[in-house]
Amino acid sequence: MRFLLVEDQAALRRLYRGVLLSMGHADVSEVVNGREGLDRIRAARFDVVVLDQEMPEMTGLELLCALERERVRPAILFVSGSLPAEARAPGRVEGVLPKPFTHDEFAAAIRAIVDR
Repeated sequence: MRFLLVEDQAALRRLYRGVLLSMGHADVSEVVNGREGLDRIRAARFDVVVLDQEMPEMTGLELLCALERERVRPAILFVSGSLPAEARAPGRVEGVLPKPFTHDEFAAAIRAIVDR
C-alpha cells in the first residue's frame, strides 16, 4: 500500500512514518501542506492519505474538497485537533483521529482503514 502524509509538523510526520514502518508499510511519502498534497496525488496513486486540517496554503478540508471535485478518492484518515463538522459527514472520510492521540490509536486507525 502507498501512503501519503499531509502534515505541516515535521515531528508528527516522523511519528506517522515510524508507526507505518513498524506496521510493515514502507511506501510512505510526505508533504507539508494541502497544496503539495494535491499536486502529489495528481501525479501518483496513493491508497491512504493521512491528512491534517490546519496547514499553510491549503487546509485539509480544502484538499478533501479538491479531491472530491476531481473524483480522486484515496482512503482518507483525518488527524486534527480542529476538524470541521463537514469533514465528519458520513462516507466523506474513512477515519477521523482527534489530536492528541497515542501511537496505538494511530496504528488502530490505520489498521481499520487497511483492513476494509
